[in-house]
Amino acid sequence: MIPDSKAGFSTRCIHHGYDAYAGHGSLNPPLYLSSTYTFPTSADGSARFAGEQAG
Repeated sequence: MIPDSKAGFSTRCIHHGYDAYAGHGSLNPPLYLSSTYTFPTSADGSARFAGEQAG
């Protein structure tokens, strides 16, 4: 890790408290790209993901 005196504020914010050894040696914390959707009913959600309904 970069010593605090050499790292900028943004870098310190991103890396503060992150232990690379806990992340299986990953230098940067992993990103989890996900989305959450809401539907009027579960049947509407099922139909949209099946491609039977536009949305």
